[in-house]
Amino acid sequence: MRQDSDDDGLDDGRELDLGTDPTRADTDGDGIADAEERRGGSDPTLADYEGPTIDVFRAEFGKDAFSGDTSYAVGYRVDDPSGVASSRLTKNGEIQTRTTWGGDRHGSQSRAFETGLPETILDGLTGTSVVVHARDTHDNRRQQVAMERANVYGATVKELTTQSDLGPERASMFAGMLSGFTVGAGSTAQTVKALTDQPLAFLGAFEQLATLVDRLGLIDKILATLPRRMVESLEAKQATNNPYDRSDPSEQAEYDAFRVGWYTGYVAFQAVQLVVGGQAQTAVKNSDRFADLVDRLDRNGRLSEAKRYYDVAKGRTTGRAKQVTFELGGRAAKGSWHLSKKSGRRVVAGVKTAAGKYDARQRLSNAEASTHSQIDALSPGDQRVVGRVLARTDDPEIIADGGDNFVAIMRQADDIDPDVAKRLAKLERDDELTVAERKRLLQAYENGRVDNEDLRRVSKLLDESNDEYLYDDAVSVEELVEIESEGGDISKTGLVVKDETSDVMWLESGNDEESWIHITARHIIGTDLDDEGGTSFWPLGQKVKGRPLPDTLDQYEVRELIYQAVKNGERTPQGEKWKYYFKPTEQGYPDSGISGMRVYVFPSGKIETSYPMSGSAHTKWANGEWVE
Repeated sequence: MRQDSDDDGLDDGRELDLGTDPTRADTDGDGIADAEERRGGSDPTLADYEGPTIDVFRAEFGKDAFSGDTSYAVGYRVDDPSGVASSRLTKNGEIQTRTTWGGDRHGSQSRAFETGLPETILDGLTGTSVVVHARDTHDNRRQQVAMERANVYGATVKELTTQSDLGPERASMFAGMLSGFTVGAGSTAQTVKALTDQPLAFLGAFEQLATLVDRLGLIDKILATLPRRMVESLEAKQATNNPYDRSDPSEQAEYDAFRVGWYTGYVAFQAVQLVVGGQAQTAVKNSDRFADLVDRLDRNGRLSEAKRYYDVAKGRTTGRAKQVTFELGGRAAKGSWHLSKKSGRRVVAGVKTAAGKYDARQRLSNAEASTHSQIDALSPGDQRVVGRVLARTDDPEIIADGGDNFVAIMRQADDIDPDVAKRLAKLERDDELTVAERKRLLQAYENGRVDNEDLRRVSKLLDESNDEYLYDDAVSVEELVEIESEGGDISKTGLVVKDETSDVMWLESGNDEESWIHITARHIIGTDLDDEGGTSFWPLGQKVKGRPLPDTLDQYEVRELIYQAVKNGERTPQGEKWKYYFKPTEQGYPDSGISGMRVYVFPSGKIETSYPMSGSAHTKWANGEWVE
């Protein structure tokens, strides 16, 4: 006969209408009475699924004139009918304060924290956001942005708009590229300052790079290789750095332009770093050096290598990424060695970017026990270096395989390609490269004089066990590096030699007009013939113009003859060039069938061409016919 059987404030007839249980004050068992849930606007038949409400009533920051520290103060109120369990303040994702509420339904407080000088500088350059997070007793969560500090990119857009003929959208897109590239590079204050002090100096190079990235479709390819939560993290960083209000219709076009530019810049850094490693960060500190780097990427087509890499990587990462199951301090997946928790944390802490941390952690979990053992024995500093290695290689065993000096090399140039570092470490152990030479070589890499592809070829040239390239031991490492300053491209060089005057000469792959491609086309396979003038052929058993030629040499032996001609031949001037004359059959190659040959070299030292002049295996095409 009672109107409200369960005394919850709702009469039984109303509860039947609502679908609640008239005999239970809390139908869904979530700790909140049915009537209270109705007053709060939630459904009393569903267990509590909403986090606490958050009301920020104070948010401010300040810095004393003579202090490098920045003080932040945030006041907020939290409410939840099931009780508030905890709350915290984060700045750019890092926890600053924590509070335990113990199930109180309401609470308010003001919390303060400080940042030191390095973080203060970086916050001013890249912007920052402070967020309040709250959790109720049912583990439902909610967050509210307390403040967002403007960043330097807003000022950059204004500068680009007022000091150039760039329109607002193009200026916004370019500022976005600078911002995205900076985040990819680790958001160091030095990098941000370099890009934003004189942004117009970088404009041409960045737009050229953006064109390359777009042409190769790298934006979609690279983002497809990242776990979904990494992409979400990137979007949050983009939104923090974007100086425009997305909810303001008058700023929508600029917001979207900045966002497109931001992702282009971020992806551009990932692609460039894959190709040139540490140069992606060192070159950007100087506009001329950065422009030269981008020009070389464009001219040499090296970003195509990045495209091929991400084509493969996309196939490996299609679908939702699996959660990393390795726990620091746990057992390795493939061995019995227990990596200490401190070691694991140092390894992951050494990585600059969130995506890199994810990769390093996953690869650490898949490493062999021997690798874990070696990592555990390293110094804390070297363990952080290992983290950067693991973020950039699919082969964690390279740390153990590289030998004791591998980590030392990675420490000096931590963005070097790990495979290149492994080969340099082997050369050092085999006494083919001294420690001093290695340090000078990596210094050239750090200074931007050579890049990863150059180092890859240098390591192969120095390796006496290679059967592909020819290298003169009389050429020092410093002289090898100098090839780049003479306009050469070490990454495409397969022969380096000193002549009798100690000048360094080299043979590149070249093109139709010079070097090995020209030699092959004109003097071996005969695809570059004309009806006037004469062309002689190296005897490799090929068929040219329907005629089978003698078979006394192979391609490696032709390059070896070019090497010997420069090193031991007779040198005479030919205008601004040098020409070398050599007699193979008399000087060590009696079965070559070539008694005389020429090599022409540009003033820089780059070999232009080479061809046979006489001998039993010598053949010549002139004026549209064979010369008998």
